[in-house]
Amino acid sequence: MGLMAGELKQRGAALITALLFVALATVAATYMVKRQYFDIRQTSNIVSIDSANMAAMAAESWAISFLAQDLENEETKNYDDFAETEKRKEGLSSPYGEDGTLTGKIFDLQGRFNINNMLVWDKDQKKLIIDKDQVAIFKRLIENINKSGDPTEPDYVEIPIEIVEKLVDWIDEDTDQTGQGGEDDIYAGMPIPHKTPNNLIASTSEILLLEGIWDETNKTAIFNRLEPFISALPQRTPINFNVSSKELIAAMVDGISITDAEGIASDLENEPKEKPAEIVKAFKELKLFQGKEKKNNDAKAALAKLEKEKMFEVMTEYFQIEIQAEVAGVIGRLKSQVRRRKKDGYIFVYARGRGSI
Repeated sequence: MGLMAGELKQRGAALITALLFVALATVAATYMVKRQYFDIRQTSNIVSIDSANMAAMAAESWAISFLAQDLENEETKNYDDFAETEKRKEGLSSPYGEDGTLTGKIFDLQGRFNINNMLVWDKDQKKLIIDKDQVAIFKRLIENINKSGDPTEPDYVEIPIEIVEKLVDWIDEDTDQTGQGGEDDIYAGMPIPHKTPNNLIASTSEILLLEGIWDETNKTAIFNRLEPFISALPQRTPINFNVSSKELIAAMVDGISITDAEGIASDLENEPKEKPAEIVKAFKELKLFQGKEKKNNDAKAALAKLEKEKMFEVMTEYFQIEIQAEVAGVIGRLKSQVRRRKKDGYIFVYARGRGSI
């Protein structure tokens, strides 16, 4: 009996060992199957992401060729107008492969206020200095945007005018604080310390780095309200008033009312001008430029200065291309800024980002 009991114990232990090995093998097999599944999904996602990004790049090339073709088709038309600008903004959508779609939009950047126009090269000092007249234009633009909104709307936000002085200190070369602006001493005390660039800004999104004018609850809403009216181009540029807003037109010279600006914008939408001089003429026809009082003379002088600086244009060189590519459920976004040179029509990308610039 003792021998049989010992044999039974050994058989029981062997059975338990066998079951343990089976369990371990099952766990290992399950892990391997899961790992293989996740590896396959990961590889599939990587392939889809790469495909979406490649599709977005292809769509960028398509948009560039569209701008080139647009120029070739209108060899005798040396201006961009409101109708074609709106058509580009609406964009086009096209199927891509078996399960993908491409959507592309093109935005005019020269009908906006170029923030970098607030810097001008001073030949005597041999450096970039602040152009106070352009700063004043930017302030009036923000005031006009705020006035054109409806405060009773639930999504209404007011753009703080302090943005202007903050931006002036952000781009100017000195370390002297401008009004309610902020220089290196403020930004050096941030959780992630940094300095102001003291140069041209590369993107309008740099506004989001400004301190002391908003909190996290309204920052994005304020930027989204301002962004359609501004650009950050790599050099000083004139404004294409054929495609500009009434808010910017009214901001160009102190004293132009929104009503007068709306009239100019409407006329330019219906009958775009072919030469910058015709834009200037449209301004001069306003009542503000007809009188002989001080405000009239000041307005005439301001307009003459803008004309001398060649700030009036009817043709756009700078555009932003926004692409969305969807491949196998994966979405790729691309923003590219391009220049279509006026003198020869050559087009090139000077800034590019995934989702933002």
